[in-house]
Amino acid sequence: MGALLSAPLAISMLAPESDWMLEDELRPRALLPEIPHSAREWRVLSGKLDAYLRDHFGLRRAMIHAHAAVVHRMLHSGNAMVQIGSDGWLFLRHDEALQQSAGILIRESQVFETAETIASIRSALVKLGVRFIFASPPNSATIYPNPLPAWARYRGGRTEYDLMLDALATQGIAAVDLRPVLRTGRAHGPVYYQHDSHWSPLGAVMGFNVVANAAGHPDWQLDSALVLAPAERNGGDLARMLGIAQNLVEKTQVMTLAAKPLGGSSIVLVIGDSFTQSFPSMLSANGIRATWIHHGRCGLDWKSIEQVHPDEVWWVPTERYLLCKSHPKGMPTPDQSG
Repeated sequence: MGALLSAPLAISMLAPESDWMLEDELRPRALLPEIPHSAREWRVLSGKLDAYLRDHFGLRRAMIHAHAAVVHRMLHSGNAMVQIGSDGWLFLRHDEALQQSAGILIRESQVFETAETIASIRSALVKLGVRFIFASPPNSATIYPNPLPAWARYRGGRTEYDLMLDALATQGIAAVDLRPVLRTGRAHGPVYYQHDSHWSPLGAVMGFNVVANAAGHPDWQLDSALVLAPAERNGGDLARMLGIAQNLVEKTQVMTLAAKPLGGSSIVLVIGDSFTQSFPSMLSANGIRATWIHHGRCGLDWKSIEQVHPDEVWWVPTERYLLCKSHPKGMPTPDQSG
């Protein structure tokens, strides 16, 4: 027993791991602290030493991986960030996404406030001659509820997504509902990853086509049979959060897009998050100039819009980022817009 307990210490001294980056955790290893020279440095020394030792003990990766494999793969126990479903599905728990998709969580007043903020953004853009369209990529739990435990499954009734569509309609904004096409699309292949919180390339193409059509550009739609190729994918952000990314592989697709020569001077600005970072490439495949920026929960800098000079803005926050937390910085008031 003593030999087993002392093995990590011995290995850390005889064969220390030299890589500075913890790839599975997407962060650098903690550095060995320098000798303190002040009272403040002495006070924080123990914490720095603890962080260093946690990141440098022998067999660290193997032991963490073994623990994760037993706890998560064999016992099907998730953590604060990840819910383990049936049939190998993983779901994001962060931002109360499961409760939101199930209709358990409905923040009505925030939905109405967000609709008003979106309406003010649309009005400021329209006064600049910019077209505006709103859509929201759903959470994976919204499209794939069946693998979830019973408490987290949608059982009918209204959700925040429904309430937001209605609130935006009251503001005169015809928002695009991406749920029907994605639910139907499940028959053609996985529209979301099993081990990642994002939609798959197939889901992204389906979502893009609906938005492009709703924006009045049916000719921009892409044929998934032509722009997607079969592929396998290791890990995923949810698998990394559980420490089992190296064990999970799933069949998916990869985009094979080729940019066309730019036609005309129109510019589309996509304001979204990681779900829609591929939209500019899909627009470029149609010969359309495109730029992507993050919505920042509606707190983006208005100058970033003005610098692009877009002809169209596609506002596409993911469902779990549906609610605004602030207003765009420097956005003109109605009088200034006029």
